[in-house]
Amino acid sequence: MKIDQGVRGHLGTLESAGLIKLAQLLPDLEYLFRHALVQDAAYASLLPDDQRRLHQAVGHAVEDLYNDRLDEYSAMLARHFTRAGEDDRALVYYLRAGEAALAAFASEEAEAHYRAALTLSCSLEQKVRLQSGLGDALSVQGRFEESVEAHLRGAGLCQQMGDLDGAADLYARASRNAWNADDTPRGLQLALEGLEFVKGGPPGSGLARLTHEAARAYFFNGQSEPAAKLCRTAQHMAEQLGDKTLQADILTTLGVMPGLAPEDAVAALNRAVELAEESGPAAVAQRAHHNLAVMLEGAFANLPEARKHYLKGSELARAR
Repeated sequence: MKIDQGVRGHLGTLESAGLIKLAQLLPDLEYLFRHALVQDAAYASLLPDDQRRLHQAVGHAVEDLYNDRLDEYSAMLARHFTRAGEDDRALVYYLRAGEAALAAFASEEAEAHYRAALTLSCSLEQKVRLQSGLGDALSVQGRFEESVEAHLRGAGLCQQMGDLDGAADLYARASRNAWNADDTPRGLQLALEGLEFVKGGPPGSGLARLTHEAARAYFFNGQSEPAAKLCRTAQHMAEQLGDKTLQADILTTLGVMPGLAPEDAVAALNRAVELAEESGPAAVAQRAHHNLAVMLEGAFANLPEARKHYLKGSELARAR
């Protein structure tokens, strides 16, 4: 790499002053700032337009260099494109960063990404995804009331888009989080409010999930008859959709409903375990193993088999 004498002289002066240090000679000459404060001062000395162009150049360079690792660099790219004024590009990366953080159970980081994205100009569809992700991140942190509010905001946005099945899914999450907060009456109220909110909408996984959530809410409020009826309706919907995860979750609830013969309950719970292990989510499989253990212990006094499923549920909980 050829450097003219003037630039070489300036670099030498900066190095002598202790502001930069030589990092490498080959294949390209590279210097690093000796202290972050020096870098900050250099950055602050740039004009706003030059700062914007710098962030834009860095963002595009990272995209080109690490095209196969964009999830890993998504948070950094989101920040660079935000400062470059490329909101559309920044939003794409904030969403990727939020989803990657949630998948890694880094809920506080996910929350920060979603909140940063919500300050930008978003489409309705993007706002729904951001509110949904934010609600999930808050739920993992145990901030259930805030999570309910985020999911309900998302449901309202879904209604504006005409996506009633998406609204049903978000109402189901809100209802479950009210239950997580030990407010079983509000869980039922939200589930029933959601069913009314999406009345007339097309059948889909969101509606099946909300119907199941209403069944659970009735059950935990001591109303077993409507609980069993809605649970069977939800199961029929999930079967038609071919959604194994949802079928497993619903069968796990159905298996502990009063009025079901013990043999039928165990059959439903065994099927729930089978479907949950096929479809993958640890939370659903954990719940299925636990409920099966409870039924084997309580109805059949089969303690060895019950112990096996309690242990499997515990193992899944530790893995999560």
